[in-house]
Amino acid sequence: GNTPANSIAKWNGTAWSGWGGGLNGEVLAIAISNTNLYVGGNFTTVVGVAAARVARWNGSVWSALGSGMSGPVRALAVSGTNLYAGGSFTTAGITTVNHIAKWNGAVWSDLDSGMSGGNLYNPTVYALAFVGTNLYAGGFFVTANGIDHLAKWNGHSWSKLGFGINGSARALAVMGTNLFVGGVFTQAGLMTVNRVAKWDGSTWSALGSGMNTEVDALTVSGSDLYAGGEFTTAGGSVANRIAKWDGTAWSGLNLGMNSAVRTLAVSGTELYAGGSFTNAGGIAANNVAKWDGITWSPLGSGTSSTVYALAVSGTNLYAGGSFTMAGDKVSAYTAKANISAARGRFSNPIYYSTTGFSCTFLDGSVGQPYRIQTSPSLAAGSWTDFTNFTYTAPVVITVPVFGNTNRFFRAITP
Repeated sequence: GNTPANSIAKWNGTAWSGWGGGLNGEVLAIAISNTNLYVGGNFTTVVGVAAARVARWNGSVWSALGSGMSGPVRALAVSGTNLYAGGSFTTAGITTVNHIAKWNGAVWSDLDSGMSGGNLYNPTVYALAFVGTNLYAGGFFVTANGIDHLAKWNGHSWSKLGFGINGSARALAVMGTNLFVGGVFTQAGLMTVNRVAKWDGSTWSALGSGMNTEVDALTVSGSDLYAGGEFTTAGGSVANRIAKWDGTAWSGLNLGMNSAVRTLAVSGTELYAGGSFTNAGGIAANNVAKWDGITWSPLGSGTSSTVYALAVSGTNLYAGGSFTMAGDKVSAYTAKANISAARGRFSNPIYYSTTGFSCTFLDGSVGQPYRIQTSPSLAAGSWTDFTNFTYTAPVVITVPVFGNTNRFFRAITP
């Protein structure tokens, strides 16, 4: 069973939920720290509450971060109790920050004079990452002291990475003390790198012959680097919009995607990709898909439009983008499986105005006790028991007509 979602949704391995409530604009970045989930984008309200382009979900409620930003937030990173945001804004709260800012839990502050346009038309910070205590920012910008597109912040000042890169940086990923950079550049330092490169803290190196066009997403899994974007070749080999670098060579991931990959996330041995594609590895997959190392698989019926951000917390995958649905809406009802180690899923949701709502709980662990709970919202603490059973075979759950109100369901183990 699935539910309407406005710009952000949660996948728990079985089903999508329009988690937390709706936003009135697209989500472009997600960062998770302990029980807090931060989202940035181009929205101005969250569940009707004013939150200008950045907001926090603490597990129960949404809150604004001061008065927010003057323009879109495209990147988020957390260090300790501080949240860093990058994007196309020039003010954060009442402070002039120029495309990058720090939130300490109470107020926004600048990072020196931030980034400017120089001769560029629309400066933007697209990616943020920490290596140790140093913050790296990538994008399409020039700093006040003349650093193009990629810069390091040591807590006091900005500095260049060697001779830098010659075009926009769109993605950053960290493996140990190494920083990987992807984008639309063709040179890093004095060498040709073709849209992806590695900085080891002192020198640049190429990753094979790179890609034939832009890299928009990077993530690390063990000793492997994954890249996504608009490219169709990596290292001279066919790699449709997604590829893996094993430290020596690039390889495609099966048939790849039929359109752009904009974001990547890793959970254990599984890789998740989001973007604007409708096909992954020859299989229908709407804007989000999972790679298990061998094959691609869809996440339910996916989302209704582009996924720009993915983040993993525990067994849950969070997706942000321009979509308004994750999965298929069924009237005002939805069902969500949240059962951790035990198996199970909801299926076949049906609603009739005369008889009410029904769905089937199936593929459960035989002999496992389950509690089916219901709630009028996804807020923590609002769930009440609806029925319980020990699973032996599929169970049909029915609810009589009770008015046009939201009703959520979940299965948990006692």
